[in-house]
Amino acid sequence: MRHMFFSREINHGLIIPPRLKTILTNFSCQNVVSHVTFAAANTTAHSKIYGIRRRPKIPCSLSLAPYTLFKKGIACKHHRINTIPVSKNHGKYLVFHSSQMIRAGKHTHAMAMRNTTTFCKWLRTTANMPYQWHTAMSAPNMVVAGKLNCELPEHVKTHWRATHTSKFPGIAISTDGPCTPELYKSGSFIIPGVTSVESLRNALVAMDEAIHGDPTPSHINGHL
Repeated sequence: MRHMFFSREINHGLIIPPRLKTILTNFSCQNVVSHVTFAAANTTAHSKIYGIRRRPKIPCSLSLAPYTLFKKGIACKHHRINTIPVSKNHGKYLVFHSSQMIRAGKHTHAMAMRNTTTFCKWLRTTANMPYQWHTAMSAPNMVVAGKLNCELPEHVKTHWRATHTSKFPGIAISTDGPCTPELYKSGSFIIPGVTSVESLRNALVAMDEAIHGDPTPSHINGHL
């Protein structure tokens, strides 16, 4: 899985804007969303030769029922499983009949892989599935959260990067990447949609500009 050691990538590649760094009290990864497939390599080869897609299916199992939450009116068939105890941080899982799976939980990519492997072992035993490991895993989204040592300045609401509404307590900050940080009056913030060190850096730069009231750059002003 890419970014398995994301903390090392941050240590070597992330530069926090100096002004922002002086007012940060904490800053850490809180959630990693990972996607998993059980499609085997020989199944992929079969698909290429015969032009069809055959995937192993996770069968319906009464043994999974006590752990599963179903929602009516949803076309796709899946189990939504919340693991316990929460203190173990095994995460929450969406297990699809097509052999795909989504896992969300704390804290790091390495934990996501470890806990997914543990969960898959339990799933195979509980659902009486053939012995099979997942064949691929990716982590296309992570959530970083933190806290400033002060309340959010009032002028952030009027910054050119900011969007806010009375219906929502946070202030969304546009960035030059896929992330949209959300800042709160208390000084807390979350950065969802982090996909790389670069995307996180872009988010922090945008936050720094908004918090310190930097004016609209001239190259953007020219297009307004």
